[in-house]
Amino acid sequence: MRIQNNKTMRKTIITKITVPLLALAMFLTACGKDDNNTKSKVGKEIIAEELVDYYIIEEYTPKPTYASDYGTKPVLVYTYTQYYAGAVNYKTRSGFPLFNYDPIQTELIYNPETGITRLKTDFGDYELSRDDNRQIIVKRSNQDVNSDLGSVLSKYIPSGYIQLVKAVNSQYNILTYKEISGPGFYTFNNGGRWKYKQGAAPGYSELDWNYTTATNLIWYGGDNGTAKYSNIFLILPKGNGWKGQHKDKELLIVNTMKYGNSSVSFEAVGDIGIYTIKD
Repeated sequence: MRIQNNKTMRKTIITKITVPLLALAMFLTACGKDDNNTKSKVGKEIIAEELVDYYIIEEYTPKPTYASDYGTKPVLVYTYTQYYAGAVNYKTRSGFPLFNYDPIQTELIYNPETGITRLKTDFGDYELSRDDNRQIIVKRSNQDVNSDLGSVLSKYIPSGYIQLVKAVNSQYNILTYKEISGPGFYTFNNGGRWKYKQGAAPGYSELDWNYTTATNLIWYGGDNGTAKYSNIFLILPKGNGWKGQHKDKELLIVNTMKYGNSSVSFEAVGDIGIYTIKD
């Protein structure tokens, strides 16, 4: 009987020791998993080679207080990165209808604690990161109050919307576009000529206004009519949409601007135009 009791006591002692150890091991494993999950949520560094597959559009809307100088309509600003052969492999360029900045060397600053990669532009920087599927996303922009455009944007025309657009290699400039809800048409050719017309699509013989190609998806041009407005044309390939709308179509986004009431002001002419390829 004593031997059996001793065996029973040993089993009880072993059980009392083993159960807490198992619980501790499970707790430490869970903590480890939590740590790993936390680390996995920090976005991986974004490199310049990846950015050539995207461009950024940002929409700015003037504050009502400054409507006399900057109007009330939104202004579009674009930013993209391209590969250049030579000592500086990647350059980043930004612009809007009235002015297109010269390309600058691509500068990216990565914070491993937050997973944020900052892309420098001529008017500030963009904060980029990755979503749960490790796809690149744009989180916000920071205007540089010491730059000409950045100081205007930060004080008078704050950001209202940012969109990251997935770029493609297709060509879209030998096409006619019809307004999504309206009678307007744009026609372009590959010789740097374009025209806008209401009610009917402009024929190729009518294309006597000029545009320049920044990339195959970003063009800027001049209205050679009486007003001589500046224009920016941004292609959103199918799947992108504008503000999440019309993702089933390839869109032409148009922003038209003029100089404002003083040498340092400018304003958009009309709302942002949304056009789709004419059937």
